[in-house]
Amino acid sequence: MKLTYRWILVAVVVIVALLLGIFIHNRLDTAKPTSNTNLPKVGLVKMDKVISFNPSYEEYTKAKKELEDLQAKYKSEQQSLTLKSQEQSLALQSLGSDKEITDLLNTELMSKVKAKEQELNIAYQKQRITLINKYRSELKTDMTDADLRIVNLQLELSSNTQPLAITEEQKASIAAERAAKEEELKTLLAQRSQSVAGHEIQELEQKVDGELAPLRASGQKELDDYAASLQKELLARRDEMMKAKADSILATNNLPNPADWNTAWDSRLKAKQSEVDALHDAILEDVRMRAMVVAKEQNLDLIVINEVSNVNAVDVTDAIIASYSAAQ
Repeated sequence: MKLTYRWILVAVVVIVALLLGIFIHNRLDTAKPTSNTNLPKVGLVKMDKVISFNPSYEEYTKAKKELEDLQAKYKSEQQSLTLKSQEQSLALQSLGSDKEITDLLNTELMSKVKAKEQELNIAYQKQRITLINKYRSELKTDMTDADLRIVNLQLELSSNTQPLAITEEQKASIAAERAAKEEELKTLLAQRSQSVAGHEIQELEQKVDGELAPLRASGQKELDDYAASLQKELLARRDEMMKAKADSILATNNLPNPADWNTAWDSRLKAKQSEVDALHDAILEDVRMRAMVVAKEQNLDLIVINEVSNVNAVDVTDAIIASYSAAQ
């Protein structure tokens, strides 16, 4: 197995620094004068061959592999969570444009308001018929069915409770219904019977409309209040339904809290890195100590791990490896 750059760099710093001390110590101990032309005795150690003999090397490689696997797992989980987070964000954003719930509740709103409107109109129409019959007896001549229809149409067009329109389709339907009534009234007026004077019908209409005004106003207010209250209730229900959908999306993804997840992974990675570093430093220290012993035995001033040009270095790799064999 080849050494990483980190092994080489650290080994260079540690061994060179310590063995330089041996060199200085040996020079101070010797009493013989030396010439400036004398070069230090240099030893060469091939670290890639030595470190595999260290008793802790297998444990170190195992821990290093575990660290690499842990780092790969961290990156994989991080990518997976990032993708899930993006998908979750898009799903939550789509809730704002989801018309399914809104359309469902609008249908309910229109149905209930329409029923309330019909209820009020029935009461209104009953009162209108009662008033028309009351004032018909005051006319000098009898009203025909056409005359009666004219009165009813005029009262409906001028004083009926206004229906609530929410969608464009509803608005178009209400407008079409009103246009049809106006056309019918126009036709009937053109064919009006001469048996009743026009001013008499107008007076009857005014009397009936005057007495219906309070009922019309109260009915319209009741309808508006009911529609507003119902709309508020349905909006609250819509919010609850939207929240339930959002909670379902969150529960499905079950994403962890980002800060807690990062903290947990940071702790795991640091713990494993510390274990690897401790084994790494222990192996280097062991090689350094053995190199010092070999240097002293062979009267070497310096041990390096790379060949140096113009320097005749003694290869002490086997000597250091032998020290491991001797220790077993």
